[in-house]
Amino acid sequence: MTESIHQSEAAQSALSCPSERELRVPCYCEENVWRLAYRRLYEKASITSSSSTNGAISSPEERNELTSQAQLDTSTRMDYYVVFVSNEEKCCPMFCQLANCDPNEPCFWDYHVFLLGTPVATRNGHTASNKQETNNNVVIDMDSHLPFPCPVAEYLSNAFREESFRREYREKLAPRFR
Repeated sequence: MTESIHQSEAAQSALSCPSERELRVPCYCEENVWRLAYRRLYEKASITSSSSTNGAISSPEERNELTSQAQLDTSTRMDYYVVFVSNEEKCCPMFCQLANCDPNEPCFWDYHVFLLGTPVATRNGHTASNKQETNNNVVIDMDSHLPFPCPVAEYLSNAFREESFRREYREKLAPRFR
């Protein structure tokens, strides 16, 4: 299954697109985040593979090794989580969304998806994601007027201004998001 994902058109376009911002297709947040996460996780492996083998991965073992390296994302030292936001009413007002020209006016989504980046800390030779310390965590939301990436506190205070709507969050480790 892993091999077919790497050969898919979505995977190839995620890696070949000139910039992360250009990956965005309006109103397709879930697909956009898949492509963004794929790019963040596998771009370094793709570059390494391309430079060493002219773009061809010669064996399943090499592909598995590249996949393992990419999932660790050791170059940026970040773990990535796909975050889904919704509620029972399927009505989540979000501000600073590109779907609305005015960042001060809400856009009402039935659900929205963005990428959360958390630094990987090294302790005693072991690496561990540190989602609890939000100071260095960033939100990467391709559908937002906010900075790209944006510190979590800034994103939450600007994107979710409407207190009367309850929001539910579900997260999934990016390498497992398919």
